[in-house]
Amino acid sequence: MNRRDLSILGWAALALLCAACATPQSAPICSQPPGLVSAEGDPQMNTVGIVDESLAKGGPIRGGGRIAIAATNARRTPSGTLEAWAHVRNCTTQALQIEARALFYDADQYPVEEPTAWTRLFVPKNSSVAYKALSANDSRVTYYYLELREAR
Repeated sequence: MNRRDLSILGWAALALLCAACATPQSAPICSQPPGLVSAEGDPQMNTVGIVDESLAKGGPIRGGGRIAIAATNARRTPSGTLEAWAHVRNCTTQALQIEARALFYDADQYPVEEPTAWTRLFVPKNSSVAYKALSANDSRVTYYYLELREAR
């Protein structure tokens, strides 16, 4: 190899290195973990449904939405009610206003309570909030389904 070939090879290696550094790396939190978010159609128990398409799509990560669900779970309170929660992450560089509500079901996946009222959540850019909902005083509640939509 002559000096010119080495120079071309060096510039090509530098270009590849720069391209790799410039490629945006997706934050794992902004891609939906399987099992946390319900697909379209019937609600899946103990998951979160993003019912507003504007939140489910259009995020900065290819295939991701403007929000992501980092975690969801439920627990029994000392009084016997079910407390369900979801950790919601804003994947954008703008503050978002979203609304959330909870639906509660018995062991047969039959709704045993009316849905809770929509609760407005303010999610700062690149930040996260927790949404919590309590079932009414009904020990029959076994499952939950949380719904999220853009604030109206």
